[in-house]
Amino acid sequence: MLQRTQILEAETQARQRADAILQQAQKMEAIGQITGGVAHDFNNMLAVVLGNLELTQARTSDPVMKRFIANAQQAAERGAKLTDHLLAFARSSRCGASRATSTASPPTSPSWSGAPSAPASRSGWR
Repeated sequence: MLQRTQILEAETQARQRADAILQQAQKMEAIGQITGGVAHDFNNMLAVVLGNLELTQARTSDPVMKRFIANAQQAAERGAKLTDHLLAFARSSRCGASRATSTASPPTSPSWSGAPSAPASRSGWR
């Protein structure tokens, strides 16, 4: 009877650890999805800004305006680099979540569903 109780306690602890790992992985996946969505939308806005700055640059001959436009282009390009980092984080969050959930399977758990499915990766405009 004591041995059976110890086995049940060990299984319960294993399931609790696996549940904690699963919950953390699901949180990271959700953060990655949100980050990817925001980065994708921001990338779309930057594409419009950079396109309009390029058109404006081509249509002006004023050196002061050209300098202002160049500064704005540099800032938008820095924003694009930030977006690249956010998209990389989003991809790594989804990959990390799948890895964590696939290795956390508790013994004989009928309710275990495995790794959550990741949505299709969003690509940048560049």
